[in-house]
Amino acid sequence: MRWDGAVPGVPDASIVTVSSLPDWLPGGLAVGPHSQARFGALLRVVPNVARFMVAGGTRIEVVSEQCADPADVLSYLHGGVRGALIHQRGELPLHATTVLPPKGDGAVAICGDSGMGKSTLAASLVRQGWTAISDDLTRITWDGQTPLAWPGGTGIKLMIDAVARLGLPPGALERTAAGKVLMPIVSKPDPVRLRCVIMLRDDPSLSWRVLEGGAALAMLTQQTFRLHYVAALGMTAQHLQMTSRLAAACLCTSLSRRFGVAALTQLLQTHPYSQGLDVRSAGAVASAKH
Repeated sequence: MRWDGAVPGVPDASIVTVSSLPDWLPGGLAVGPHSQARFGALLRVVPNVARFMVAGGTRIEVVSEQCADPADVLSYLHGGVRGALIHQRGELPLHATTVLPPKGDGAVAICGDSGMGKSTLAASLVRQGWTAISDDLTRITWDGQTPLAWPGGTGIKLMIDAVARLGLPPGALERTAAGKVLMPIVSKPDPVRLRCVIMLRDDPSLSWRVLEGGAALAMLTQQTFRLHYVAALGMTAQHLQMTSRLAAACLCTSLSRRFGVAALTQLLQTHPYSQGLDVRSAGAVASAKH
């Protein structure tokens, strides 16, 4: 199988199929059961799936096993492997599904640990007229003083039970890795301004809470995709700069997932942010809490 092409969300980086890759990365440190990293390079060896070499923030080399499921190879390519490449560039891979409201002039990134419902909430918003930018992993860069969220991928990955709750026809959706299916999306071709970051939490007492200063920085650090790669790749200073700038530039909030998808969808539909208003003002924040 060949995987040549541009890296999703990173158009100036390429995926190249090669004939072989090593078992070990010279000078590399273990950063998980299948990966080794050093400055400028990361090697990921996934048994029965593929080997990936990420180099210089511009190139991913891949050798897939003959027995590999193509959906599994793509899952690694578009996930942790792409996250490593974004780290190498001194940018921020945010563990977030990002959407753009119909009336807003900037996107909202929905963060949260795996299983918190990021993709399900985003899919619900898309069915209400929002535009999907990226699913699960969002590349964040800077244009002067403005954070940008880059489009990536062609769909939103959903569990079958989420598909049923959203009223989608599961038989018509493409299968992807980990028992999920892909809800197709039509994303924007260019990056969009990121204005708001929301973290979903499993906390019944938590309503809408604005995070500022150290709390916002801690949340963005926690929601960095493959955070454990950062030190071994030699990108600690760049990562701190990216998260600090993002915490200062965006509205950072947390919400309880226990509201349910329908209630969260309604809340975001009516929040001042989605209307393009100044969400940092006291009045806007107060109105969002009720």
